[in-house]
Amino acid sequence: MGQQITVAPLPSRRPGVLRFETNRNFTGMGHESFRAGADIVVSTPSAALARTLVGTGQVDAVHVFGNIVTVDLRDRKSTRLNS
Repeated sequence: MGQQITVAPLPSRRPGVLRFETNRNFTGMGHESFRAGADIVVSTPSAALARTLVGTGQVDAVHVFGNIVTVDLRDRKSTRLNS
């Protein structure tokens, strides 16, 4: 069983962009970016997260740097992901 991950929202000044901080580092010191419509074939923790987020149909892109996750929503006027 994997470790629990805590996620906290961070402020964002851009409409339609959500930012989160986690208690686990996903990428070390590297950046990883993923886009809707592109095949996400890498088997990293950040790729698994991106596949899940893009799979909702509400996300255009996901960027992960260390423990910071930035999500570009498809509907730029929205301020959250719908459950």
